[in-house]
Amino acid sequence: MSSWDRLYAAFQGQQPVEATIAKKVKGGYVADIGVDAFLPGSQLDLRPSHHVDAWLQKKVSVLITEMDRSKSNVVVSRRKLLEKERARHREATLATLAEGQVVTGQVTSITTFGAFVDIGGVEGLLHVSDISWHRSEKPASSVKVGETLRLKVLKYDPATHRISLGLKQLQPHPWTQVPAHYPVGSTVKGRVTTMTNFGAFVELEPGVEGLIHVSEMSWKERVTKPQDVFKPTRKSRSKSSWWIPPKKSSRSH
Repeated sequence: MSSWDRLYAAFQGQQPVEATIAKKVKGGYVADIGVDAFLPGSQLDLRPSHHVDAWLQKKVSVLITEMDRSKSNVVVSRRKLLEKERARHREATLATLAEGQVVTGQVTSITTFGAFVDIGGVEGLLHVSDISWHRSEKPASSVKVGETLRLKVLKYDPATHRISLGLKQLQPHPWTQVPAHYPVGSTVKGRVTTMTNFGAFVELEPGVEGLIHVSEMSWKERVTKPQDVFKPTRKSRSKSSWWIPPKKSSRSH
């Protein structure tokens, strides 16, 4: 009886209560809050959880959303509590957010064009072009959902609350050391990354590419198709990268 009185007061005042997730049932969980309550699976977290058993016997804070004492029926939600906390964090974050600011956030989702990052109750977009200085076509190969990142606020529109974030902007620009690492006349190794009708682009290190013009590919004969001399190579897991020589060994480069 005392538990029901306490829970009803929490329900009326929309105050959180402590719960232990006791067991899995159809559509959700049984949560022990002093009495058995139903926690729908959709109300467990802000996003669907695929690790069902990992929540068992965990203690969490929840809000009572429905309560019928005559039927001993209680429904609770952890998600609504998280949404309230998120709204408070969002207001605090937006009040101090400014372009050029360095923030910490957690990756929430990944798309083909970038990743969305929660920086404190509000999400910003980390575009694929701002992940790293080297060419990156698949954001999923560079960042992971749940990963914590240190980012720079590139743009912020207070009217729409659109936020653009950058990861590479907090890393040294690879071209600052190019004159020292690659002086004119030096011989270097590289990896052919892209072919065009006027030549081939070669990656010397992540973020640094050079052009072999079609006119610089052979002394012996005129090259009209760079594809006859080189072809793009996939990245190797090792630190070294290589160019692939032509199929005909008689040609020089």
